[in-house]
Amino acid sequence: MKTLNRTKRLKLAPQWISAYTGKNLVRGYARYFSVDLICAITELRMLGSPVPEEYELAVKRSIADRSLQRKKKREAKAAAANPSDDISNGEFTFIAGYTSNDVPYGIRSEETDGLDSF
Repeated sequence: MKTLNRTKRLKLAPQWISAYTGKNLVRGYARYFSVDLICAITELRMLGSPVPEEYELAVKRSIADRSLQRKKKREAKAAAANPSDDISNGEFTFIAGYTSNDVPYGIRSEETDGLDSF
């Protein structure tokens, strides 16, 4: 089913609601009309269906938690892809450049330990 705009959904919804036999009206509405849960709650309230305030808060909390989990996962993936620079652990005194695989090359700290500073 192609996603309908709000006006068309609100015209079709009363007929759909009367025929709906599932347990969760909000989730069923969201799936049938291809809208998110917040939109489903808003439109069901516009149609006069009672949706508890606690349910809406739980949905919003769930969306925020999911967003935070995705952000943490992206950050962890980025951290795994870019391990800490070799400069930060003191392995190199001077990095001349990086290979095509992003491996640094240059003068290592142990190579300069015996040299006098200028």
